Amino acid sequence: MNVMLIIDIVIVILGIYLLVMAFKMKKTNKVEKFLVPEETMQHCKDEKGFSIFLWKRMLIFSAILIIGGGLMVLGETVVDFGAVAAVFDIGVAIGLIWFYKELSNGRVKFC
Repeated sequence: MNVMLIIDIVIVILGIYLLVMAFKMKKTNKVEKFLVPEETMQHCKDEKGFSIFLWKRMLIFSAILIIGGGLMVLGETVVDFGAVAAVFDIGVAIGLIWFYKELSNGRVKFC
C-alpha cells in the first residue's frame, strides 16, 4: 500500500474527529484536552469564551482536512490530478498553520 495514501486517509480521519470535537465543544462549552493541555486549561480565565472562539475555527479546519484529504485520496486511487495534487497538499499545510496560529491566539486571549 502506498504510504501517501495512508497519510491521506489519516488526514481525513483527523478531520472527521475534529468535526465531532467541534460540535461537542459547542454543546459543552469545554475545550478538549486533545487541543490544549489540562495544565493550561486550569489557568484559563474564560474557558467558555475560548471554546466559543475555537469551535468555529475547528469547523473550518476540519472541512479543510476532510476535503483536502479526500481529494488527495482520490488522487492516489481514482484520478490522476498531476501537478494539481500539490495544491491540495499546500492547502492542508496552510490550513494547519492557520489553525495553529488561531489556537495560539485563543490561548493568549482567553488563558
